[in-house]
Amino acid sequence: MTAPDLLDLGRFGLGLALIAGLRALAKWARQPQAAFLAPLMAPRLHYGLAGMVSGYTFLPQLAPAFAALLAVVLVCCCAWVGVAAGCSFDLRREYQHRLLGLVIEGGQAGMAMAAVLLAAFLVNQLPAAGSIYLNGAALEVVCGICMVGISAAGAEQQANRPPLAALCGALLAALGISQLHGQPFPLLYSSLLPRALLVDGQLGKLLYASLLGCATGALADLATRDTHTLGVRCYLLAGAVLLGGGIATALGLEPLWVGLLAGAWWINATLRRLDVLETVTRSYSFAQSGLLFSCGWFLGEGVLGGGANLKVFTWAALLVLALRLASRLSSRLEVRYVPADRPHRGLRQVPAGILDLDDVGLALAAGLLRTLPSEAGIALLGAVAAGQLCLRLFSWWSRRLRPQAAAPLV
Repeated sequence: MTAPDLLDLGRFGLGLALIAGLRALAKWARQPQAAFLAPLMAPRLHYGLAGMVSGYTFLPQLAPAFAALLAVVLVCCCAWVGVAAGCSFDLRREYQHRLLGLVIEGGQAGMAMAAVLLAAFLVNQLPAAGSIYLNGAALEVVCGICMVGISAAGAEQQANRPPLAALCGALLAALGISQLHGQPFPLLYSSLLPRALLVDGQLGKLLYASLLGCATGALADLATRDTHTLGVRCYLLAGAVLLGGGIATALGLEPLWVGLLAGAWWINATLRRLDVLETVTRSYSFAQSGLLFSCGWFLGEGVLGGGANLKVFTWAALLVLALRLASRLSSRLEVRYVPADRPHRGLRQVPAGILDLDDVGLALAAGLLRTLPSEAGIALLGAVAAGQLCLRLFSWWSRRLRPQAAAPLV
């Protein structure tokens, strides 16, 4: 290993100084006099920016080893986010929703999928715009990310609705990831068989990913059933998530889908539902921080190494923004003009902060880093992150301006 030169050391030191400055700004933003910095120093932007600065200024001699470590962290965090998403599908909870609302969300998800495919077709047909160089499997993942955004926009208006579009989006993205990986994996070795049984079909990979997710959920349930300490439960959950997500990644499957089914199995099979929800809620901030920092690091490293495909970035960012804004407008109209049902007796509310659906879309975009070329994968991940950031800033500014707009004229 060659020693770093002065330029690399200076850039690395500058990056550490910038990260320390971001940390100080994040602490100052919690004060009342610095409320204007709250949306800019939110945890999502804080950890993401720190990761980008670190990835861009990291020492080149140590970057490959640190990238391998962060790849493991990213897989674990993606599966952990999937567990939190799966815990929202509790069959014993009475949802306060209308069937019409689920039908509307399903229709929005279908329209989002059609919009992605139509936009890809139109861009590829325009000589001036050029090609976005994405095949059908990659477009499946992009459709899934947009479907998750549809659910996120609906959750802003009706928090008790199960994220139907997010479930469909995760399923579609899992199909696309398994097809992009392409390599079959052996199922069974035996001297009695002339050859090993291979799983190479798209549906076959999805089936075994689902079985792996259910097995991971059963393992988490058995490991935490007799544990009454929160910290121990979090460590046991981390072990189960790392095991299931690691096996999924080694086989070319989507760890988020494995985690989602693990969470759904765990919350519906356990006898201690409140303990499971407490464990997932209290540990989710760790998984969110790791996901944001890892995505930011790979974005910074990718921009420094080879850059991003600007056509793919522009196309994906416009899709994320347009579809999310359209879904938010549709959800507001639904809340205003569609009468809500009377609350069910014994309604159990979803714990606040258990899941941020934007993290599901970010985790699906991060899965493309393992399968797509570097320029396209970095462009899609950057487009999803930039689109979510713009939408969060727009939402914050609209909330700040709404009381002023509603004030009577003097």
